[in-house]
Amino acid sequence: MILDPFCGSGTVLLASQLAGRASAGVDSNPLARLVARVKTTPISERHLCRAAQRLLDRIPDSPRDGTPDVVNLGKWFYPHIVLQLRCILEAIRSTRNPIARDFFLVSFSKCVRKVSLADPRLAVPVRLQFDQYPKGHPLREKTNQHVRRLRRLNVRKVFDEVLRSNCRRMNVLSKGSRLPPATIAGCDARRLSHGLGDNGTGGATLERDSVRLVITSPPYPGAQKYVRSVSLSLGWLGLCGTDELADLKRLAIGREEYSKADCERFSCSGVSSADRILAEIRKTNPWRASVAGTYLLEMRDALSEMYRVLVPGGYLVLIAANNKVCGREFRTQDYLRRIADDLGFDLVLRLVDI
Repeated sequence: MILDPFCGSGTVLLASQLAGRASAGVDSNPLARLVARVKTTPISERHLCRAAQRLLDRIPDSPRDGTPDVVNLGKWFYPHIVLQLRCILEAIRSTRNPIARDFFLVSFSKCVRKVSLADPRLAVPVRLQFDQYPKGHPLREKTNQHVRRLRRLNVRKVFDEVLRSNCRRMNVLSKGSRLPPATIAGCDARRLSHGLGDNGTGGATLERDSVRLVITSPPYPGAQKYVRSVSLSLGWLGLCGTDELADLKRLAIGREEYSKADCERFSCSGVSSADRILAEIRKTNPWRASVAGTYLLEMRDALSEMYRVLVPGGYLVLIAANNKVCGREFRTQDYLRRIADDLGFDLVLRLVDI
């Protein structure tokens, strides 16, 4: 089995399937887990086309369900777009087949971002406004055209286009030979043994010596905008309400959300070369020092779990990059390698892209 404990939307899982290998993925973000599960679950072209057409035919003219719990809904969506999205979501939720329903929800998630007032050029939502750029700016007219388009947009048409595009992509996958399974094995890379499924209960337990290859790219310290970047979709799909966003952020390794008490409790990361830099940073910015130091502590837990589930002679492929903390170089690659050495890993090969 191949494991990606920071699987995101499932790229490693899909590549494993295409290589004929069973795989498992873990991610703290419920939207990422949904996308990964849909991406690795083939649906026959015949079934998917019929289900998609039935879905489009039953979209109501006006919604009956209540307004979704989306953070700052009125800020990100025009009222007529909210009504149209509610109608589409209502039709999706009435889909009986859970595999098809999840496929439609992923397509709907992409549609949500396309019809929002969030700048399509940026991963983290930033609201577009008419005339936000001065005259002569290269983005002024393009941005104004986009905002004008949203004011009269037919959301159903956008959803139709996204849905049919995704159907074509799924058809390519479903025409291949029988693919090995890809499992969403949990939501916390630090606790692979708990076997938490997508909803926090059940799921596949990763036993000791059960994985032959771990290949992953973990988050970076202080660079975690993961939840915020998908907050609109999380709310629309009912995966995380407004009041739950803070708790979800706290599950992410590399997060920036720390209280004053959290900062005061942090002492050291256990990596001497990192702690020397963190001690200097702490003099002027204890919060940043805590963010980076806690990241290393939590990555130690995650790497320990990877070591536990790997078979003797198995391999870990870790893709990481250095970054800066308060203007100081933070050699994340070296620190993670030292942690891996402490846990019992042996370095076989190191590739450096300068």
